[in-house]
Amino acid sequence: ADLVFRAGALILDRGRVAVSLLQREFRLDFDQATAVLDQLQEQGLIGPYVGGQRRDILLSPEEWQEKRVATG
Repeated sequence: ADLVFRAGALILDRGRVAVSLLQREFRLDFDQATAVLDQLQEQGLIGPYVGGQRRDILLSPEEWQEKRVATG
């Protein structure tokens, strides 16, 4: 859960969603990084994967922080 929150914070900080970003920053393999993105999508931070298009970032940093506090 902490990795997912930190990955979300990184995406918000960089303003982009990329598997490679998570791989480099957290030393994840491709499958691990895509699993984190799936979790971020389930939590409402990012939009769905739409064949090569950029995923939308749906929450502000404040909303993401509130979500973490709410889920404990």
